[in-house]
Amino acid sequence: MYSEYTTPFNVLPASADVSSGPVTQLLEFCSTGLKPTPGAGDKLFDWGTFKRAVDQQAANKLTFDEFRDLSSSPTLTTVEAAASQCAGFLSDSVDHQIPEGELKTHLTNLLTNLSAGKKSGWASFIPGEPSGGWIRRGPDSSEWQLRLALLNPKSSSSSDIQAVLATLKFGGNVAKEEDWYKLDREKSQKLSFNLDVMKLIVSADFHSSD
Repeated sequence: MYSEYTTPFNVLPASADVSSGPVTQLLEFCSTGLKPTPGAGDKLFDWGTFKRAVDQQAANKLTFDEFRDLSSSPTLTTVEAAASQCAGFLSDSVDHQIPEGELKTHLTNLLTNLSAGKKSGWASFIPGEPSGGWIRRGPDSSEWQLRLALLNPKSSSSSDIQAVLATLKFGGNVAKEEDWYKLDREKSQKLSFNLDVMKLIVSADFHSSD
């Protein structure tokens, strides 16, 4: 059975039925992409590992559709502005089935509630490392990885599910994890992000063990 601990993705829209067969199975299957990462205290989602697992399915009932990404180098901006950029990209990725405004509000809330995200399992803190470390950030900067699953019925008569998985790596000149918990959505500061998105088609009879 799906749980946020074993397959930590924040699911959108809020009305999505995560207890339905293909959705539950997809979220369980996503655990194949979670890997311990040197330099990070939490497990992170690794796209290469996950894509190989998708390709190696014998039943071929989880189909890769498209991979897209959006990034921004460190820029003086606000959490709301960064969330707005990401929301537009995500809304386009789901053919605007989830409105951009709804996504912006949701992302802003996630980014200003990282403590709850870590507790629930869909957000992982990545501490800073000295220059030249495995993760190339300065000691006074750090990042978070947020994991999202956007679920929509495919626009056809079938019962297949169109799923969009996304990781948002969000960073800034914040040294301590607890300082991220004070993030102000309207305050300008140097922030960066990298948003990776994979579109999948999930058959109604998909099972994570296939």
